[in-house]
Amino acid sequence: MRTILSAVACFAVLTSNIEKMEAGLILSDDFNSGVGVGTFQSIQNAAAIGDGVPGFLSGNALHFGRQNSLTPFAITNALDVSSGGTISFDFRGGNENVDGSSYWENSEGSGEWVDLAYSTDGGLNFVNLFVLDTEADQGENPTVWNSANIAIPFAAQTAATQFRFQQRFNDGPSFDHWAIDNLAVETPDISAVPEPTSIALFGVSACFAGVGAVRRRRRGDNSQNEVGA
Repeated sequence: MRTILSAVACFAVLTSNIEKMEAGLILSDDFNSGVGVGTFQSIQNAAAIGDGVPGFLSGNALHFGRQNSLTPFAITNALDVSSGGTISFDFRGGNENVDGSSYWENSEGSGEWVDLAYSTDGGLNFVNLFVLDTEADQGENPTVWNSANIAIPFAAQTAATQFRFQQRFNDGPSFDHWAIDNLAVETPDISAVPEPTSIALFGVSACFAGVGAVRRRRRGDNSQNEVGA
């Protein structure tokens, strides 16, 4: 009975620590079940597609440029990033020589790149934060998905900040495709007080001694992922 109670106590401690580590995740969407209701305030010329289609990661991604002739963009809901944090995502542009032109027609020139911007005034004005080169990996085989993890600058740290992905120009529904996946916004967990390493290690060791030992999902696609932006 004492062993069972110890195991339950250990589980409670470990669960508490996991909740603290995840407390700063204020937006997360892998688009596998479509676009999450709380993810974007508005999207245009975009759809959650790709499961089983060449060139996508496992499951769906938010794919832009195939729905109509309007400028492709996605604007998040207002997020409280007043304590700072990061915005992270996977991104790729078209690479028709590898994956075909139905979903991955190439962009041509910097005029068709994608800007990540932020707004602190309800979407009236946006300030560019990061440029996504839709041509960077043309010709790569296998296709490259780049991962970005961008610090939210001080000027963007408000209680109601929005982020926007928008292509500068698009030639129409059969051209200039791109996609994002695994979008996340995280803020520091200022309420969690880290335990000294030695104490944490001792606690884990003590919990599982005699009880039995019981680890970011590795993303995969039809080809290998690569990090870089």
